[in-house]
Amino acid sequence: MFESVRTVHGPLAAMGISAAVLSAITLALLVWLRTKSTHSIMNRLWSLFDRKSKPSDEVVESLLKAQSSLMQFRFTTGLPVRTLAHVHRLDRWLRENEETVDTVKGCGSYFDLDKPALKAPEELPKNGKQVLLMSLSMLFVVATALLILGAMQSSAILKTKKSEVWFLLSNRSATLLWSDVSFGEADCSGDQKRIERSTKFEPAEISAVCEQLKLDVASAFVRETVQTQRILFCYLAAFMTLYAFMVGSYGVNGGNARAMSRRLHGKSQPASNVPGLSAF
Repeated sequence: MFESVRTVHGPLAAMGISAAVLSAITLALLVWLRTKSTHSIMNRLWSLFDRKSKPSDEVVESLLKAQSSLMQFRFTTGLPVRTLAHVHRLDRWLRENEETVDTVKGCGSYFDLDKPALKAPEELPKNGKQVLLMSLSMLFVVATALLILGAMQSSAILKTKKSEVWFLLSNRSATLLWSDVSFGEADCSGDQKRIERSTKFEPAEISAVCEQLKLDVASAFVRETVQTQRILFCYLAAFMTLYAFMVGSYGVNGGNARAMSRRLHGKSQPASNVPGLSAF
């Protein structure tokens, strides 16, 4: 009786399985991005494969524990420190300079984790570079906003070939982009010279658009075009968002590094040079 009817159980079950697989992949990718290593993933897989087995060799066990500790530090802090010895040196540097893991992370590539030390003041970004980075980031943000607005548009965004005029085509009318000038099927039945004067379209272009509107075939064309442009705009918006984040983060890292440099410079000054204090 219900051979031709499909219940929601099958699709929902398939979606559940897909969501579980996608979640596992996302989690594995997050671990790899934070730790820059597959050690934690492989270690978890091995424990699932052989839960009771433990390394019989003390050196192997010590190495695996040390590597796990290093991966835990990388994952929780986001700092790609190379070895545990570097972690210990970083800890001493933080204590000596009264800084934190977060302030070091905020400096990004301007902090050398191998030394460990902040890069020299002449290697830090100047005001001009900082302004340029933040301007580029804002430019990408604006581009993202425009692309999102384009993706939300229910009309097809088109451009005439000869007159090179951008316009929006809906099921009922054509409207010039960034303008309130428009014409519909009723205008096509009247004086097309008026349309030519107000839109700057060529006569052949007006005829082509009017033909679409009169024959009522614009709906299918608009639907397909809008679907395509939404996919394209969303794709481009994702990339613009990524570029805005990358450029903005680099600029923020530079600002944090300069702030840390000022703090370190202030701490390195002798007491006699600090206003309000004198050396004995």
